[in-house]
Amino acid sequence: MTILMRVVLLMLVCASISACKQKVDEGPLRVAFLSHTYHLHTHKDIQAMVVDSINKANPKYIFSLGDVVLVNDAYRWEHAKAFHSGFTSPVYYSPGNHDLHSFYEVESLETNRHYPQRRQEYIDQIGYVNKHVQDDRADFILFNSNDPYVTTKPFLDQAIASANPDTPNFMLTHHPIWIDRFGKNWIQWYWKSIKREEVAPHLKDYKRIVVGDVSGRIQNHEFDDTPATMVGIGNDGDPIFWVLATLQENGDFTFEEQHIQLPPNHPYLKKKH
Repeated sequence: MTILMRVVLLMLVCASISACKQKVDEGPLRVAFLSHTYHLHTHKDIQAMVVDSINKANPKYIFSLGDVVLVNDAYRWEHAKAFHSGFTSPVYYSPGNHDLHSFYEVESLETNRHYPQRRQEYIDQIGYVNKHVQDDRADFILFNSNDPYVTTKPFLDQAIASANPDTPNFMLTHHPIWIDRFGKNWIQWYWKSIKREEVAPHLKDYKRIVVGDVSGRIQNHEFDDTPATMVGIGNDGDPIFWVLATLQENGDFTFEEQHIQLPPNHPYLKKKH
């Protein structure tokens, strides 16, 4: 073996060791969940605290699980994007009912007629309503629970077909899909349009469901035999928190509320209804 060949071999070995060490040093997969934040729209200082807290934790991904805006209009999206632009980790979205509707149309019972238009406006802002995020340690499948099953099923089927069979899958969405708030009138668009029995057969493919509807604290539930976790902040005056999730050796996440401490006289605290 020539000296040049030995040098090349040594470089390859060193590179391999370095790559292995880098992979070991990554530590466990940690992601952030943030949801139901439209009521922070008028509190720029709180938004800055949330951004700073999440950035310090340095999660690999941030998942925003709906209700980013109160009303689906350009003005509120501009402010919401300014809020989220401060994050240093990539952010992925699953839409809530507020993100896909004008609240005023909901209240005037016109959402069935306006939904296709509002859905497209959301896509114009975010780029998608369904998203499959693949990591080498887990697959995250974000689906739009505002859509009817006929629209959702092809995405769910394709996402599972392309997911890594050797790593856990997590279903992320906005609504608590184990509750049937589906109705035959306009309100189906306000709550959700996918029925419980329609999505239930898909659950065998998932380690856990994570939803972002209003909760005010971490809540653990079960949909058939699949664990489910709610991570929505809550409403005005409720504690401000985001959720740090850490992937464990058993392939499931642990969840920790990361609270934002506000001074006692902060205006936000006076809005509790």
